[in-house]
Formats: sequence, C-alpha cells, structure tokens
Amino acid sequence: MTVEASVILPCFLFFFINLSSSLEMIRLQSNVQYALHKAGNEVCLYGSLLTEELKEMGPAGHGGSKQESAPGDAGDEADQISELITGMLLSQTYVRSAMESELTKTYLEESPLKKGPDSFDFAGSLFDENDIVDIRLTYGVETPIKWISPAGFSMPARFYGHLWNGYELEGEGLAPVQEQIVYITDDSEVYHVTTTCTHLKLSIRPVSYADVSGERNTGGARYYPCEVCASGSAPGVVYVGSWGDRYHYLDDCYTLTRSYTAVPLSEVEDSHRPCMRCGK
Repeated sequence: MTVEASVILPCFLFFFINLSSSLEMIRLQSNVQYALHKAGNEVCLYGSLLTEELKEMGPAGHGGSKQESAPGDAGDEADQISELITGMLLSQTYVRSAMESELTKTYLEESPLKKGPDSFDFAGSLFDENDIVDIRLTYGVETPIKWISPAGFSMPARFYGHLWNGYELEGEGLAPVQEQIVYITDDSEVYHVTTTCTHLKLSIRPVSYADVSGERNTGGARYYPCEVCASGSAPGVVYVGSWGDRYHYLDDCYTLTRSYTAVPLSEVEDSHRPCMRCGK
C-alpha cells in the first residue's frame, strides 16, 4: 500500500494542479477578452470624433452645442484619445491603460500571465482608411509546473469593430435628431453628463494603514473602514478614494466600482437632478 500510494499520490496531485491551472487560464482569457472588448468599444466611440460632422454634434456624437472645453473636462480627454487613434498609438497606450485599469494591476500580477501587464503585445493591430478598428492581442502565460512548458505559451484575443457613425433613421427627408445622452446609476437620483465623472470613475490611491487616520478626502472628511472588505487583520497598505469616506483592504472591492446606464436626457430630466460634479 505504501508503494502504491507513493506512485498514485504524486499523479493525483499532478492532475489537480494542472486542472486548477487550466481553469485559471480560462478565467484569465475570459477577463482579458472582456476588458479588450470594452476598451475597443471606447476606441470606436471616441474615434468617431475624427469626423467633422460628428464633431459638430458634440462628444460621442450626441447632442450638444459646439463650445470651448475647459481644461481637464471630458472634451479634452476625447481629443487626447482621438490623437492617439490618429497616430495608431492606441494599441500601445490607450487600450493597454484601459485594460490594466479594468482588470486591476493586482489581478494581472497574480494571474498566470508570464510577465504580468508587460505580457500584452498588440503587434498587428490595424486602423485602416475604412474606419475599421482591428485590435489584435497576444499574451504569454505560464504553468505552475515549469518543466511541463518551460517557456510557457501564447494566447490570443481580438477586437474587430467599426467607428461609431451615428444612428440610422427610418424614412426619407428626416433631419437628424440630436439627443443628449446622460448616465444614471441604480441607487442615485442624479444624472451624469460624462462617464469620466469622479462619481462614476473613482480615483483610488494607496496609503499606509498607519497613516490612514490622518488622511482626508477632497471634502475634508476622514476615512472609516469599509463594511464590505475591511475585516480581519489590517494590511500594511489600504486604498482610499478622493471623494469617499471609507478605506478598503482590497483595491478591487466592488464598492469602488459604479455600474451605470446610458439614457436620453428627456427620459430622466424630470426624475433626476444634474450631478453637482459634472452637471454644472
């Protein structure tokens, strides 16, 4: 029995280690594809600003007067992204940054990626004269048992889309309907005019746990433990937002994210008020 166990037990452990590794790689591939698809959609949306007709309609082709943008607002960000697309730097700059932000640096470093976020390679991505965005991504992964595949292996992901070019109207001789699009959350009574609003896109920074009692948010309030993730032994570093009043043990705590829905302003202007941060 001892001899049989000495042969079977290593094979049993070898099987389950490889099974769990394979499942984690499948999970990684699903997460990477989701983040790439989300970043690609943003590229197609902001890339539409390259055409003069859509520039006249305002950011993302929605209704709005053509006016000068204040430094640091959504218009500046859209212009910067358009410049990245024009120079075909999107594959190395914007998409990479958007994916790292979506997946979080902590997850990427702990995942089976061979070199963490540096594993992303966008060679072969295209942005042609027909407004087609073709983002091709390869990344290296490695197994926990090095001798099975010492060099690891590559996995692909791809986004293929067309720049947003407006809504198709039924009938003939109809003038384009310019409807401003705003963004609402499920638990709020305000609407936001841009997805870059700090209420929707939180700015998170790490601070030492020993110093968190002396930290203050933008409004001057102190931070208290998060009811969701701040339990058990405190880590050396916690995470705080510019506007929130909670500190978090985990940088991917779900309370740090905001899900929102894009709706026409006419549908919510009677039931919601403008956000004090972005709707002024």
